[in-house]
Amino acid sequence: MTTIYQQVLDRIINRSSKINELKQELSNLRLPYAYFKKYNILPLNFVEGELDKYFEYDRLVFEDIYGSKGFLCDPQLDMEKFNMYENIHDILQDEFWEKFYKIHNLNIEIYASLNSRADRTIELKQVFPNLDYYFNKGAIDENSYDKLITNPINNIKATIKMNKVYIESDTQKLVDMDNEVYDKIPMDKLPIGSVVFVGCSSINEGLIVEKICPKTIKFRKHNDPAKKVQVNKDRFEFKIGRFEYQVYSMRDREYANGVYQYINGEVVFSTERKCRYVDMLTV
Repeated sequence: MTTIYQQVLDRIINRSSKINELKQELSNLRLPYAYFKKYNILPLNFVEGELDKYFEYDRLVFEDIYGSKGFLCDPQLDMEKFNMYENIHDILQDEFWEKFYKIHNLNIEIYASLNSRADRTIELKQVFPNLDYYFNKGAIDENSYDKLITNPINNIKATIKMNKVYIESDTQKLVDMDNEVYDKIPMDKLPIGSVVFVGCSSINEGLIVEKICPKTIKFRKHNDPAKKVQVNKDRFEFKIGRFEYQVYSMRDREYANGVYQYINGEVVFSTERKCRYVDMLTV
């Protein structure tokens, strides 16, 4: 059975792979341009002056998605890697389709009888591969044209950004998980005088470790030091060991000097580890 830790780690690996794949796909689209420029195959002023406009990332991505290969017919960029806008009719409104039919001398009644403003096949096979043509014919206004071209690259950027956010979040989860494991000091290793704070339990006010015996652990209540508690080790492990807990070094009843952790078989002291439960109790 896969552990939660491994599941989070797998998510980080998968999201990192998606980012790398997307970046590589975009880089590959511009390879011919980079090749011409690097090896001076054509004059530099021609490359930068004439070829630049044909190798802008927005344009390359658009053509790669809506080019001659078709919309859903094995596009080079996997559609699932970035959420493409689902309904292009938000951009190509009725006015466009009226001009489209006029340009092609088609009967506007055909358009009126279609189920969804325009035939999807026409949209994918005719309009997208020839976007510049319809723009130059005046069927698409400048704002809509710019939106059509830039939307794919913007969605790719958003997807990369989203995956980075998820990776950062999951990475922090792994750090927290590691720290929680380190916080769980074995019963026989609890430092005398330290305070055990347990999350999500009835004793989260803390127990001061007073003495560790072969079968029991003797505590004093953190919120009432005069009150003593003796807990069987088996009961301690059953009641406390199932939960997250931290072991603090306390300067007084409201301030923790730091946290004890169990790393590589040894109890170590850290002033950098966040004192979660004390912080919650003293807010």
